[in-house]
Amino acid sequence: MTIHHPARTLAALLCASATLAACASNPYVPTLYDADAADISSIAIADDALPDSIGANELASAMGTGQAAGGLIGALVVASMEGIETSNRKKALAELLEPHNFDPEAEFEKALATKLSNAGYSSLDVVEVERKGRQPLKNLPSTEADAVLDIAATSFGMQKAVTGEEWRPAAGMTVRLLRSGTEDVLMENVISFNNGVVSEVNREGIIEIAPDADSVGYLKIKEMDAEIVIAEMRSMIDVLSDTVVSLLSDA
Repeated sequence: MTIHHPARTLAALLCASATLAACASNPYVPTLYDADAADISSIAIADDALPDSIGANELASAMGTGQAAGGLIGALVVASMEGIETSNRKKALAELLEPHNFDPEAEFEKALATKLSNAGYSSLDVVEVERKGRQPLKNLPSTEADAVLDIAATSFGMQKAVTGEEWRPAAGMTVRLLRSGTEDVLMENVISFNNGVVSEVNREGIIEIAPDADSVGYLKIKEMDAEIVIAEMRSMIDVLSDTVVSLLSDA
């Protein structure tokens, strides 16, 4: 059960306002991978890449709606209401998908391991980690691999931008490759599929991926076909894993 704390929500909104002002002119700058300089042949994949539950996010702006309702206080009220609605949507989506035993994280990790192996990397074990929230790792797990692939997804699931638009798969994640032992960052990028929520306020500089033109959308969760939704999310997993591996290519 999700418990909403108005004080924490207010603090987050204040922080978001300050961050927006501070970062408006600062685009995200990725760390590009230099395969020759890195000299990495084996990679361990950190687990807990995706959130524990599949999201169902409607990106109606609490800040914008709140301004019309009375500034920051209005935004606080709207944000609290949206939190409750999101919880209800996630529950409805989970009930829809539960009979199909869909495990997106296991499928994502398997896809990564297979594609990294095909790209010439070895020792692709999945290692357990202690991740706080949906943040990149503070400490690397013990591994004999040359480097650790750390993927922290801020969002993963179904999403629609505003009321009236269609629900489609979306995800946002920070991807890093760190050298074992020294924890040097050899590669870092932020990926957003279908405008998926990411940790960066200024989206300039991140990798934006649009869904396929023939992607199936739904106006309501109760209208969704579970098998089609799972197929769409599997397609997203395929694209995301391709993108991650491409960031570690020699090209």
